[in-house]
Amino acid sequence: MMQHSSPFFERLWFLDCFGHIISYAPSQGRLIRTPFQGTLTNGFVPSPFPIPLEAELTWWTLYGEQLPIEPLIMKKIRRGLVKLQKKGAQEFLSINPRSDDLGFVNAVNAWEQFLPVTEQILQGLSLISDPDMSTICEATSAQHVGHFSFLPPSENKPGCGRIGDHIINIYNNLSSLSALSSIQEGEMRTISLTNDEDNAISHFTLSCRSVKP
Repeated sequence: MMQHSSPFFERLWFLDCFGHIISYAPSQGRLIRTPFQGTLTNGFVPSPFPIPLEAELTWWTLYGEQLPIEPLIMKKIRRGLVKLQKKGAQEFLSINPRSDDLGFVNAVNAWEQFLPVTEQILQGLSLISDPDMSTICEATSAQHVGHFSFLPPSENKPGCGRIGDHIINIYNNLSSLSALSSIQEGEMRTISLTNDEDNAISHFTLSCRSVKP
């Protein structure tokens, strides 16, 4: 008899197109964008997984308290990205790249597209971003390369960052980042990441120093 896997719930956070995470600022009583620093933040949503085409969101703290955030509807767009729409209105959550502010606009472009990420993806992203957590070398030459950092808005490359001379788009590498989350301290692992510009595969050797930022 064929067995069907049932959806389960995952905690999801949202990254904007320039690598900031949407989090809750209790002192301001609102959602803001915060540079990704590897730590989990207040402002996650529990969601069925795989992610449905559309879902109404409730926002929570890491301590299990629901946050007083107005209802937003998450709707899938493409490449795993979603738009976050104000309930009952044709208005969409949007970023301001020059500040931590979020607002609403009536059309969806790059600034209104968000990447839902699981804790496993965030852990993998931390491992390739934080020099205190890992060292990274080219797999073939064993030459040390820099850690991943998101490109600035002036580069106009949503979802992209740099490792050494390689431009990597995380939208194309979610499964690799998620798989990396299972690495243990002291373990060495080869990771393969798809380049943004030519879809070539770059191979790196990552040595894990710590699994916590």
